[in-house]
Amino acid sequence: SDSVTEFAYYWCFGWWIARTCAGRPSTALTQSPLGFVLLTSGTVLWAFAEFCNYRCHVSLATNPDKTKRVSGKPYLFDSVTCPHYFFEITSWFGFNAATGFTLAGTLFMTVGGLIMTCWA
Repeated sequence: SDSVTEFAYYWCFGWWIARTCAGRPSTALTQSPLGFVLLTSGTVLWAFAEFCNYRCHVSLATNPDKTKRVSGKPYLFDSVTCPHYFFEITSWFGFNAATGFTLAGTLFMTVGGLIMTCWA
């Protein structure tokens, strides 16, 4: 079923990402100026995208007419088909920048983006 698939997807990728990030020194990203910029900008982008994703979900949950699209609201509802998916992928891009674009994190973002594209 879908819930078992989602459980396996998140936990398997979560384990792989944690294992990848835990397996390197904590100073790996901060030893160079580029690494520090990636860490800082990735963290800021992640936080911004997560906040916007939250606001999208609040807008969807408080939409009085569930049969119509949310329009006239902020957070790209008038520009993007599914802005909560857009911000979800953006947050994973920020996470990947902050963690140095590991193979595990990048694959998680790519596979998740493809899945969300099918749902949209």
